[in-house]
Amino acid sequence: MHDQYGPIVRVAPTQLSYITAEAWKDIYGSHAGQAQNPKDQRMLIAPHKGMPDHILRANDANHSRYRRLMAYAFSAKALEDQQSLITAYVDILIERLKENANNAQNMTAWYNWTTFDIIGDLTFGESFHGLRDQCWHPFVETITEGIEVGAAITAISYYGLGFVLQYLTPKFMLDKFERMQAYTREKVESRLQRGTERPDFMSFIMRNDKKGQQMSKDELEVNAEILVLAGSETAASLLAAATYYLCTNRQTLEKVTSEVRDAFETDQDMDMHSLAKLDYLLAVLNESLRLYPPVPSAVPRITVNGGRISGQWVAPGTIIGIFQFAAFHSPSNFHESEALVPEPGFLTHPLSSVRTTKMWLAHLEMRLILAKVLWNFDLSLEEESKHWTNQRMHIVWQKGPLMVKLTPVDRTEKVKSG
Repeated sequence: MHDQYGPIVRVAPTQLSYITAEAWKDIYGSHAGQAQNPKDQRMLIAPHKGMPDHILRANDANHSRYRRLMAYAFSAKALEDQQSLITAYVDILIERLKENANNAQNMTAWYNWTTFDIIGDLTFGESFHGLRDQCWHPFVETITEGIEVGAAITAISYYGLGFVLQYLTPKFMLDKFERMQAYTREKVESRLQRGTERPDFMSFIMRNDKKGQQMSKDELEVNAEILVLAGSETAASLLAAATYYLCTNRQTLEKVTSEVRDAFETDQDMDMHSLAKLDYLLAVLNESLRLYPPVPSAVPRITVNGGRISGQWVAPGTIIGIFQFAAFHSPSNFHESEALVPEPGFLTHPLSSVRTTKMWLAHLEMRLILAKVLWNFDLSLEEESKHWTNQRMHIVWQKGPLMVKLTPVDRTEKVKSG
């Protein structure tokens, strides 16, 4: 639509879609002396009935309090303490892939199992055992199914029919949500009883509790579920996308593979500091983020009092947002907008210089996983996944299997010659 109608499109009577960098700053940025445009609550995951709002839906005061309590858990210093835990799970992934080597493997599933196992351990103090069992934990299954249900609920709420939702949500999903809430409550309680010695999300949040403004147990529960979703699905989606784009761009694959293999004698030498020096690897991830944003739709805000967006006045009560997929694929924003063109040092995202609480974790996780996969295996996309990016979207992508043949790298000749 933007290619046909320009950088501003009215997609509904009271909703505008933008694709310009200026609009991004106007909609989502902070402005001196002005309150931020508030979030459109209908697009945000609602907490369980009777529970407090989580960080995505919280008012400004609670949002700031949550951020302060969580900030250190996602800092570079905290990740120094968590590196060994994250690396252990990535090494399990590599071992599992080697066990199934020379066969087509579903990398969508492998990446999801890995990121969910990591975030489960960091949040609850124990894994979901996806890598061990090679199947979906019921908690993880409910989260992913709930996204699709949530998309339908969101669409209905825009027509003022929110009151009928309790009658439309399938009973089996309501039962799953109840079991998920019970699981979360049990795991949070168990983790709290183990104290603050272990360096994970809960230990850092509990340590900050001593400084006042702590989270209640209910607040810990609702935010734990958000941490699991936000800390797993987006990273897994981007890893799958990067793998697909590399397999369909052989020259880029060869270049980034050479960078990784030339930098390390063994994959055990990889850590957050050494991986940060791989500029082309980061460029590949950034470019994959542009081509396949894990949240491709808009994260809508509302103009309460009206204001200027992208140089034009917008009336009060208007829903505004950047549809990321449209913005990142627009020829008006990017030359060769449909091609994978990694450029080291180039920041894809208009606000990518802004540090978010999840950024350090996501960067370490994605670089480490992709680097270890490239160091250990030669990749080849199976014919059945040639059009993998042709997907439906319900808030996030509905990913299909990404079938890739992984051939272990033979380093015996190098060892002999050395």
